[in-house]
Amino acid sequence: MKEYNPKIKGTYFMCLFLPSQQNIVIGKLGKINFNRGYYLYIGKSFSKSGVFSRIKRHLLKDTCKRWHIDYLKEYTEFKFVGIIENIDCECYLAKILNEKFVKIKKFGSSDCKCDSHLFYNNKWQEFIEYIKKAGIKPRFLFNIN
Repeated sequence: MKEYNPKIKGTYFMCLFLPSQQNIVIGKLGKINFNRGYYLYIGKSFSKSGVFSRIKRHLLKDTCKRWHIDYLKEYTEFKFVGIIENIDCECYLAKILNEKFVKIKKFGSSDCKCDSHLFYNNKWQEFIEYIKKAGIKPRFLFNIN
């Protein structure tokens, strides 16, 4: 069994559930209509504090608004988190999810050329199935709720 290392770096994905349709102002992106359902957000952390520190910050509801996800998380419930250790596959993962799921344009992708890093679907299981079919195997998968 692999030892837990809180400083692990890598790519992560988080599934959020929005219980009702909402119009939410997302920073400079402005007001966006979000349907009820599941959203998969993709990010990465290669800072010295590691990916767990970034995920912990995202799980806290009351934080300053630094990233697009900070505006959305106030309205959602977290469902699960997956981590791909020591690999920067954030944009690759966004590209393959873009083939199958509805994207929220420009969300979370202001620092790259991707269309989005947030995807919508009404079944969370389909996110996991599609990620696995693409050959991506997360090292950890936490069931938040």
